[in-house]
Amino acid sequence: MKEGVVLELVTLGETMVCFVPREDGKLRYQSDFQMKIAGAESNCAIGLQKLGHSACWISRVGADEFGEFVKRSVRAEGV
Repeated sequence: MKEGVVLELVTLGETMVCFVPREDGKLRYQSDFQMKIAGAESNCAIGLQKLGHSACWISRVGADEFGEFVKRSVRAEGV
């Protein structure tokens, strides 16, 4: 967070890794997935950040590749 910036929103909650099929169809036939993040709290903070407001997200993530993916994804959105 930049010095002197007033924080307008703080969210607190979980964010998950979501696997989204790259093609339409029944899940049982899918083998190619894209990783994305999903979670109301981080989505809210990201949305407000995109609208020009200052927001932060507080959570606890695993010390594994999924946790690193979540942190990198949220930070890439400016939160």
